[in-house]
Amino acid sequence: MVVDGSTTVGPIAKAFAEYYQARHPDVTITVSESGSGNGAKSLVNGACDVASMSRPMKVSEKDAAKSAGILPIEHVVALDGIVLIVHPSNPVADLSVDQIRRIYTGEIKNWEGRRRTGPSHRADQPRTRTAAHTRPSRPWS
Repeated sequence: MVVDGSTTVGPIAKAFAEYYQARHPDVTITVSESGSGNGAKSLVNGACDVASMSRPMKVSEKDAAKSAGILPIEHVVALDGIVLIVHPSNPVADLSVDQIRRIYTGEIKNWEGRRRTGPSHRADQPRTRTAAHTRPSRPWS
């Protein structure tokens, strides 16, 4: 069995593979970490049996799979936790989940109107290593 995809899911996929292979020594599972998008491509072109992804498949990826006669089935194996860390000199005392979402989408540009303990400063848009996906049912996915 060949698994390819997300570098975020890679360590979990490798642990699953080790666990399974320890109980089924006749089975070989290889896990590659080429990224979620490449995992989807590998699934569509037959280079892997399982695409590990740290996000839902894009519509274009689902369409490509369907065109190739593949019906992808999503199984959630983990959810990420997000921790926001700010410098002690940051004047903002607290933020709601909605305010944090609006900072990440660029809607909030400065700290005006936020509960703060000091002068207003520009709210830098956070830098992340993954794209921000927003869905009504899960604010951080």
